[in-house]
Amino acid sequence: MKLRRLLLTTTFTLLATTGCTPPPPGKANSAPSAPAAGQSPSGPSAKEELLAALRKTHAAAYTFKVRADLPDSKRVNASGAFDPKRSLFTETSKESGGKNPESSQRTVVGKDSFSRQNSGEGWVHLDLRRIKPTDTLLSFDMKDPTGLAKFTSSVQWVERTGPNKFRGGFEAMQTGDPFVPIGTPSVIAFSFGNSDFTATTDGNGQVTSIVVELRDEKATLTMTTTLGNHGKPTGIAKPKRYDEAADFYYD
Repeated sequence: MKLRRLLLTTTFTLLATTGCTPPPPGKANSAPSAPAAGQSPSGPSAKEELLAALRKTHAAAYTFKVRADLPDSKRVNASGAFDPKRSLFTETSKESGGKNPESSQRTVVGKDSFSRQNSGEGWVHLDLRRIKPTDTLLSFDMKDPTGLAKFTSSVQWVERTGPNKFRGGFEAMQTGDPFVPIGTPSVIAFSFGNSDFTATTDGNGQVTSIVVELRDEKATLTMTTTLGNHGKPTGIAKPKRYDEAADFYYD
């Protein structure tokens, strides 16, 4: 059994540089955005409104789809669902544009993780209760598997661009695990300064899309995440057939 069968996606390294759009004049990172037309000056700022929507979205079940540029003209497409209250997560990811395109799948039900590198291979079961917390390759963070919470904490400034529409900047470089693309955080982003994003919400205060832009030495990489089915059952279940991981994975 090969270790790669237990891993989700290849980890790419991205060196992003400065050059993102700065906050509009007068909008320091800590300063509230000006109220939109028709909004009471005493209402929440754009940043407060968006952060509240991000936290609300992260607290309930949702599905997601990802289309993201990667370095070296590669792309990744992914889809999945997350239910934090029931400890359920699933993701299917496909990489294209390289010499050896790969796909991977992962489903987590409570403390049981099931993964396979390609759709034609069998599922492998890993008991997360037996994984050492220091084993970053095999451990799994059910509190934030999509990176949405890390994105929320990284937001620096926000302004409204229309009804339920926002633009802003976020700090792409954080210590710990990577968190972009949101939904399939498989890119480690080393960034100096803020990177740009746009976001939309619905009438219920749920986030429906986040578009992130990161710049490397050659191009601007766009990562689009759409979210839906907020608060609805995900239908996530264990695979019917799977093999057990070898004991040495728990050593």
